[in-house]
Amino acid sequence: MLDLGYNINTKEPTIDWWCKIRLSISYTTYLISSVLNTLASFDRYASSCRRSRYRNFCQTMVARRIIPIVIVLACISNSHMSFNLVVVNGRCWTRPGWYQIIYDIFFLVVYNLCYPLLSGMFALLTIRNMRRCGIAHKYKVKIKDFQRMVFTHLMCFILLTMPSAIHKLYNSVTIYHSKDLLRREWEKLCLCIVCVLWFANDASGFYIYSLSSKKFRREFLASIPRFKPYWLKEKRRYLPRFIAVN
Repeated sequence: MLDLGYNINTKEPTIDWWCKIRLSISYTTYLISSVLNTLASFDRYASSCRRSRYRNFCQTMVARRIIPIVIVLACISNSHMSFNLVVVNGRCWTRPGWYQIIYDIFFLVVYNLCYPLLSGMFALLTIRNMRRCGIAHKYKVKIKDFQRMVFTHLMCFILLTMPSAIHKLYNSVTIYHSKDLLRREWEKLCLCIVCVLWFANDASGFYIYSLSSKKFRREFLASIPRFKPYWLKEKRRYLPRFIAVN
């Protein structure tokens, strides 16, 4: 975008500041999102437990304290990126060498393995607790609906983000290898594909929940009237009413 839209040469060292800011913010916010989603899965598990000490974690006060702590810790854990992000061959990524390989392995394990595994584990534990309660048939339908929604979301997350992590690791290992023109073009095509899949994962959460869960669709449609603009509600309130006279 900078090259084509604003005629800014991203291969110059002077553009390092933009590289550092953009990727640091992007990966920090992504880490925050992954951790909070995992904690949300744990919250569902804790709310389904019979022991009160686990249900105490579901209080609003606990969430208000944990969210700022997660944000601060995520910023601290990714602060090293501000010192190790550089522009190499027009691409903004971590400094070549062992640091890049270690960070790509960390990215693969934490972002693409730990998050879906932990979320899936808490989802299965939640379903187990709900089944142990001896609930009625209508709640069993809700369990199946929740199970289908969680399974669909986790599978889509793995399928859409795993190619990006594998591509980053492959690029770190082969960055110093000699490559012919055809191989470089294939790698550029693969990069475009994994980027599209990566952005599709960020944008598909709402649609996955809507398509896989009847309860989510019903509650979403029921919440729409509450968020209508105030002037629309007032207009509907004072609509003229006609009385038919025979």
